[in-house]
Amino acid sequence: MKSAADLRENLDDIQGNILKAYKYPHAVYCFWSVTAESGRLFLQRLLDIGISSASVWPVNSITGESTKPAATLNCALTYKGLEALEVDVSRLELLPETFRAGMSARSIPLGDIGGSAPEHWQPQLDDSAIHVMVVIYAMNKAERESQQAKVRQAAQATDVIEVAHAIEADALPNSKEHFGFVDGIGQPSIEGGLVDEPGMGTPNIEGWQALKPGEFIHGYIAEREKPPLEEKLMSLIDNGTYLVLRQLQQDVAEFRSLLKTQAMNAFGSDSPVAQTRLASNLVGRWPSGASLMASPIEDPGNSDNDFRYSGDPDGMRCPLGAHIRRCNPRDGLAADTHVPFHRILRRGLPYGPLYDEEPEAERGLVFIAINTDIEAQFEFVQEQWMQKGDFVNLSVDEKDPLAGVNSDGRFTLPGGTQNPVIFGINTFVQTRGGGYFFMPSIKVLDLLANGKL
Repeated sequence: MKSAADLRENLDDIQGNILKAYKYPHAVYCFWSVTAESGRLFLQRLLDIGISSASVWPVNSITGESTKPAATLNCALTYKGLEALEVDVSRLELLPETFRAGMSARSIPLGDIGGSAPEHWQPQLDDSAIHVMVVIYAMNKAERESQQAKVRQAAQATDVIEVAHAIEADALPNSKEHFGFVDGIGQPSIEGGLVDEPGMGTPNIEGWQALKPGEFIHGYIAEREKPPLEEKLMSLIDNGTYLVLRQLQQDVAEFRSLLKTQAMNAFGSDSPVAQTRLASNLVGRWPSGASLMASPIEDPGNSDNDFRYSGDPDGMRCPLGAHIRRCNPRDGLAADTHVPFHRILRRGLPYGPLYDEEPEAERGLVFIAINTDIEAQFEFVQEQWMQKGDFVNLSVDEKDPLAGVNSDGRFTLPGGTQNPVIFGINTFVQTRGGGYFFMPSIKVLDLLANGKL
């Protein structure tokens, strides 16, 4: 396995938006079905347009700032897509069963039941129908449309079929998601990577330790010792990763209704201030992104990621079941829990208009998780930490209040001034589609385009 020091030597081969988020305000996700011949030609056309890599963008000599391209282009494939490209079966059989099965087949452990069950997903928006996903990020909508037009021209020239409606996503004011909170703060840093700030790694006595790159890019040393992989598999996955995409619809009206009815039970008032405080306890941060660990009573107005949970074992400052405390428990669990084994890189953007502008429209989040072990990373967080409560000494059926599958659920609030438990929590987020994708290295994309795997 390559070391963290080798990572920067391979940036030209690793696709972009993995090691460091693009942070563009606009994106579109396009989905295609291919045959072996059309798929290879399509991949070649995408390579000709230019697949964006993880290479550091050039710095403007006058401003000292990185010069971003107007738009980016990246590509990922489902297991069905690799089959359609007629990749050697002996290689495909070595891929993880979770990836081969696909997201829709994993609906029970993921909590995709009821209104989130695959039969209710957007037409064709699952990895049993999709072969190739093309992702475009852009500075503005015009550049997004221009890049998307190039991709569609490539598709028309190669006879590939667009199987699902493209999903357009656009940043909301102040980098917030539709429930009103700054998003995308708590990301893991990677040894040898491009970003390393306090709070982004694993807490230790000296501060914060970046995670090993093998948690997010294949072919590198990881946090846990893994058995060696066969060369036949490594030649396919080296410098690549697995990408999880989920279209998550947010019910802002239901969320606000809960705040209005339960703020009195929690804090003895249903004022806007009390409602915001309740919402922040459910999320684990204030709307500004400030942590409850530093400011449990009021929002100081600035985001904060350099905090720990070990000094709050009972959840008096940040509730044990708060959304962000579940998704990244930091140092708040027993040492043998191995939190670094279950971290993911999150990407994505909101879709749909603001609730106050068009309350009847659909809105939500295009959620992306990047990891090298879907089952141990994304699925573990989803199943064990978001859908259960016993890992933080809550009732096993107390679920994530924000993204869990709830029906008249409850939330333990030790820091509440009235009642330590609130009830009536329903499902605020429902899955509308998604899939498990493999994001190959740029060299492997070229090999796939030439039928050499």
